[in-house]
Amino acid sequence: MNSLREREYKFKNDVFVRYYLVDLGSDKKATPFNVKKRILKVVSSGVNPKRSVLQNLLDEGRIVSLQELRVIIRQLLKRRRFGPALEILKWMETQHSSQMSPYDYARRQELIVKEHGRIEAERYFESLTSTVSLKEASLPLLRCYVEERSTEKAEAFMLKMNKLGLALSPHPFNEMMKLIWPHLSARKYHQSFCK
Repeated sequence: MNSLREREYKFKNDVFVRYYLVDLGSDKKATPFNVKKRILKVVSSGVNPKRSVLQNLLDEGRIVSLQELRVIIRQLLKRRRFGPALEILKWMETQHSSQMSPYDYARRQELIVKEHGRIEAERYFESLTSTVSLKEASLPLLRCYVEERSTEKAEAFMLKMNKLGLALSPHPFNEMMKLIWPHLSARKYHQSFCK
């Protein structure tokens, strides 16, 4: 019971995942921990396998749920392994695109910005079709424009978001304020001290 309890609380900051060991009649145990451990071991070794680790697991008859993959992605992001996390998200989209959450699209867009840059992120945004995925993937792209201090592109993208009906939350407006506020503050400072 102690070992089960330790496994339940292994992920403090993530969703609580319970590991129940299931004997499949062999010495292999089909647990999320073993799947996670195997994927992280291959990723940590730095070896780029010719075949996807996830595909190998499926070929062995293991079931890999999207929730398990999300936990693995969080672990990779904590280790700052953005490339492998992006590969898992790409695999999730090709295999389970109908089950991906809006947050998965946003996270993939963030990782594309970090790994490949703005141009590739723009291509990915243009390839999305559903409104929900567009809405979630728009904020990381806008944030990229703001971090680059590209005012014209950010304004044009904000107009595009408004036309598509994607700017419904305060987050895009907050990002635009990050871009505009330093200029407004400097203007106020200049007006108050240069009278």
